[in-house]
Amino acid sequence: MLTQNGPNPAHPTTTIRFSVAESGIATLVIYDVLGHVAAVPFDGLAVPGQEYVVTVDGNRLRSGVYWYRLKSGNRPATRKMVLLR
Repeated sequence: MLTQNGPNPAHPTTTIRFSVAESGIATLVIYDVLGHVAAVPFDGLAVPGQEYVVTVDGNRLRSGVYWYRLKSGNRPATRKMVLLR
């Protein structure tokens, strides 16, 4: 499960929360509107029953629209994020 980041629009930091259904490697990737990887705030082992909270520092990103995607097992999830600086 991947929740909407908050606050959205982000200024300059935002928090993304997620949990997984199965143990395994989980990767949270932020993409710009052109599909380029802008950041990888989480890449590691995730276990079910735990909520993961990731703080994204928007100071390293430009203002604009981004997409963040959680890949874990066979259940990818994507959400939209707006960053204002």
